This record gives sequence, structure tokens and C-alpha cells, in this order.
Amino acid sequence: MAFDRERKKYPILEGAVPHGLRANAVIRLRGEGYTALQISDMVGTSVEMIEHYRRYADRKANGQVVLRDLREHKEEKIVKHWKSGKSK
Repeated sequence: MAFDRERKKYPILEGAVPHGLRANAVIRLRGEGYTALQISDMVGTSVEMIEHYRRYADRKANGQVVLRDLREHKEEKIVKHWKSGKSK
């Protein structure tokens, strides 16, 4: 109930849930180089859960890399034009 009251004060938090905020914090801290054990101590959740969040973030990042590579490859594709057979 306290979280709901606070959430109403900040429109950007509409739809946010404590679990999701904790997951985002874990992913951000992991990106800053903290170990799973350090993060576990900071946010008060198990190391296993920290690793779960990390794997999710890694899968998401890897998928984005693949999509970016596919887009870049598509843009680099050489289009061959048909020759009309007429010489100039």
C-alpha cells in the first residue's frame, strides 16, 4: 500500500511493481561491474536470483546484437541492376 501511494506521485512509475524495480536495479548494478554476491547484499535477494536476472539481461542484449547485425547486413547487401543489353 505504501508503494502504491508513492507510485501515484510519479507518473513515470505507472505500472511499476517492486519486483520489476529490483530486477532493473540488479541489471544496472551488474552492468556497473558489481559481483552477484555484492548485489545480493545490496538489494537483499539471493545470488541465484541475481544470476537469473543477469541471464535474462544477457539474453535480451544478445538478441539486440543479432537484430542490429541483421539490419546492418541487409543494408550492406549489394543490389545488382539488370543490364538492358544496349551498349552506349
